[in-house]
Amino acid sequence: MSELTQYVTDYCTSEHFLFLDPSVKEYAEPILLNWSWIIENNSSTDIHDSLTAMGKLSVPSEVKKSIPYLITEYCEYLNTTGKFPQAGEWKSSIQSQSNSFLSRLRSDGSFKGETFVKKYSDVNRNSLCPCGSNKKFKKCCLPLIS
Repeated sequence: MSELTQYVTDYCTSEHFLFLDPSVKEYAEPILLNWSWIIENNSSTDIHDSLTAMGKLSVPSEVKKSIPYLITEYCEYLNTTGKFPQAGEWKSSIQSQSNSFLSRLRSDGSFKGETFVKKYSDVNRNSLCPCGSNKKFKKCCLPLIS
């Protein structure tokens, strides 16, 4: 167990944890462990990517709405106790991206991903389709974009 994930258990037994919404407390430890693991083990992951990963967790929609708040409170705990000085920067970053996270949540609790649109402008209609189906573009994907 690494240092940041070790502090999750400390947080969940602290008095800071007592002030959380009871419906969130049940899921708090797994959410924070998952977030901590993502932050520690993926050096290229930034706060935006870590929040996006949290949106894909299988938890009730009410709990998903509280994820930015939960992580912010965890970072506040780490910062005030001096256990992880970098957590103060994370807290402000999470707070600034909280609205973006909440806007990507659907009413059913699913999370909107980022849509990737493939450009077909440089494909001849009689050439093979770039999707890899081995059909001609005009018979495969051209009707989808017309």
